[in-house]
Amino acid sequence: RFGIPLLNVAQAFCTEEVCRAEKDGNILYRDSNHLNAAGARYLGSVLPIPWPGAEQKDARLSEARTTF
Repeated sequence: RFGIPLLNVAQAFCTEEVCRAEKDGNILYRDSNHLNAAGARYLGSVLPIPWPGAEQKDARLSEARTTF
């Protein structure tokens, strides 16, 4: 509806056996559903950004921000 890509980020935190709340001794979550700053930095470092087609969505997002 809003043109926002949904990404499956489980592969960034999970192996075939376990999903971890820490990486290299750094805790990644603030609570059971939210990343902390270290988790957000880690996730940002492994996501393929910019997403395919992001340049097309940027124009729509800029337009949408001005209509609030």
